[in-house]
Amino acid sequence: MNAGGDTWKGADANAGLWKALIDSTIGGVNAAGDITAIAITQASSKDAVQTDAAAKVITGDVALTLTDYAECDKLKGALAMTQIKSYIKTKTSALMGNILTTVVCSDAGVGTLHIEVTSPTLNGNTLSADVVTKLGAITTWGADIKTEVDHLNGVTLAKCEKTGKVTFTAADIVTTQATAQRVSGSVKYTTHNRADCEDIKGKSAAILTDINTKSGAATNAKSSVTVACVDKAVTLSYSLLTNKDVTGANQGVHVLNKLNGMDSAAWKGVITTALAAGTAVTLEDASKLVVTKIIGATIADTTTTSTTTTGTGTTKAPAYVAMTKIAGVLEMTVDESGCLNMKDASTHLAALMKAESKAPATAMVTVTTDCATLSAVTMSYEILTPTSGDPTPAAMVTTLKAISAADYTTKIKAKVVAAGTKPAWTEPTITGLKVKTEPAATVVTTTVGPTTTYTGSTTKGTKKEIAGKLVFKVATKDECDKMAEKNGKDAIIKMLADNSKIDKSNIAVTVACTAVRRLSDGRRLSKYNADVGYTITVPAGSAVAASTVATTLQGFDNAAWTTKMTAALAAASTPITVTITEMTKTDPTTTTIHDVSAATTWTIPMGLLVIAHFLF
Repeated sequence: MNAGGDTWKGADANAGLWKALIDSTIGGVNAAGDITAIAITQASSKDAVQTDAAAKVITGDVALTLTDYAECDKLKGALAMTQIKSYIKTKTSALMGNILTTVVCSDAGVGTLHIEVTSPTLNGNTLSADVVTKLGAITTWGADIKTEVDHLNGVTLAKCEKTGKVTFTAADIVTTQATAQRVSGSVKYTTHNRADCEDIKGKSAAILTDINTKSGAATNAKSSVTVACVDKAVTLSYSLLTNKDVTGANQGVHVLNKLNGMDSAAWKGVITTALAAGTAVTLEDASKLVVTKIIGATIADTTTTSTTTTGTGTTKAPAYVAMTKIAGVLEMTVDESGCLNMKDASTHLAALMKAESKAPATAMVTVTTDCATLSAVTMSYEILTPTSGDPTPAAMVTTLKAISAADYTTKIKAKVVAAGTKPAWTEPTITGLKVKTEPAATVVTTTVGPTTTYTGSTTKGTKKEIAGKLVFKVATKDECDKMAEKNGKDAIIKMLADNSKIDKSNIAVTVACTAVRRLSDGRRLSKYNADVGYTITVPAGSAVAASTVATTLQGFDNAAWTTKMTAALAAASTPITVTITEMTKTDPTTTTIHDVSAATTWTIPMGLLVIAHFLF
């Protein structure tokens, strides 16, 4: 029978192989009649050849309960997956190349075994209906999977039990994606120290490239990768956008399956490949890079929602309170990982300074650590406290001045360690701590703001505003002034648009220039402080999620922002050359904006109430 279903029921005794046999005396064959007697026959016609009218894919999920995550993770190994696929092959007669399996593990050790079997119309040997029936008839999934995996040398599962109902369904194979979809997931690692995590963080772009390659996802400007560091713990989060109408392996469901099919070795490979890309980076101890948890990828259509509410109300300004700012700077030598942990523990160090200064509960404290020079790390603090508070700003200054360098050293170390729980963070190595700038109090200038009232319908969408700040020094006043001009702002906006993937029309930038403090002899330093504030509005219908924008921007460290700002200004319509030092970022925060319809009326009463705007 040929591929078209035709059959042969006899042999031509006058040509080819049969003629040669007739002419010979091998085995006593010497007559055409003998050949006819042994003719090949086929009892059935091509109508009996059974195939699906169109290629089908059969899918189903089996929930398996194992002892814990580590036990479940054994199922993700390449050899374990081969054993499981071989088991499915024996049950369905499907070809190995037509079987796909992945496992996603929960913290509790529940593994979701995802199975896909393709029944093609050509070069296959299964009918989709038969596969559904055969897989659906299996009742011993847990025991059978355990038996298959236990065959592997050095691998033994303590337990593997099926839980819940298992259902398999057949569907036509989708060749073109109907809607844009986003595939997201994360992987957790441990490293030798915080510095190694920072090195990995600096390779985020290369990590995204390798994830695209391994998953089959097409390069997309709206895909992103972020790396978060918590002492030695690394969290790699990815968000891949697959566009509407993509085909083949670029479709979201195939990208999802590729990612969920990657085991710990593959995810470690993502990091090592990225570290070697471009300018290679070597970790202090690469042997300590270990995958601790793979959080399975998920897929979702990209959608937005909105709701409408109606009402009236009044927005009142808070009561005016006179405020005073107390600022000072400590300087010390710190190891790289310790300094990075100090930066990450800024809120904890702020709590330390609030407690040590005896500040009242209403005071607000910020702490910024600059790691640009490890032999001269600076920890700057600002305390905003009520001028008439108890204790008074003057008393707080006196208290701060009385704290010894040794006391500061001990308490800073303790606060950094306490910033982490299960486990605690690594203690920084701090030596030579001294007061670089004595604490001093200055009265804060305030301005007056109005009370507003509104009435009408309010439409609340998914519009978000993301606001952040970059503060750094430039060499001269001229450099800062040029940044503050339209040409400079436009360059900064373009840089933010390129990195956030939000249109330039939805980005606003402010640039404020102030002279660096005077020296003790009265001379003013030539450097100027540049304070760049940015606000990015993410529209309700944006294909880029606000969380993605915020995460992307938060992923840039001070060195990265320095590079990006310098390059952006150099690429301005009228190029601006700047020398940027002491970059300090304030990571962006996200605010939901409720759009107000045209029916809404805003009024400003004649009597203006006071709102405190504290100018730093």
